[in-house]
Amino acid sequence: MDASAWIEVILAQPHAKLVRPYIHRAEWLAPSWIRIEAANVILLKAREMKRPEILNRLQDVMRFPFYKVPRGVWWRDAIEMGTRHRITFYDAVYLSIARKFSLALLTLDNLMNRAREIERIPAVIETIQKPRK
Repeated sequence: MDASAWIEVILAQPHAKLVRPYIHRAEWLAPSWIRIEAANVILLKAREMKRPEILNRLQDVMRFPFYKVPRGVWWRDAIEMGTRHRITFYDAVYLSIARKFSLALLTLDNLMNRAREIERIPAVIETIQKPRK
């Protein structure tokens, strides 16, 4: 699972209902920075929330169980995928982890989904076309 899908649930966004059924059905692997990435999005959206809600969302981020995947497992593969598909390194890491462990990927990111399809990495849910901001 990447941060785009996880944040959708944490912030109760429109596509949360599509992601939520999968969140607690599996054990998730992610790079160690996923919590930082999620906390950053919450703080960026903080203008729309009151302080207690922000603190509660940040606590949700800390409580959610992830298995951290060491950098040595995905580093080279992520560089290859990032340059091949011209996606962010963050996205390439999630793709690399999914491929290295033969896992389906849970993402709501359109560019990452295109790269995932090309790499023949299975999806947890069908691609959702989110409008670009």
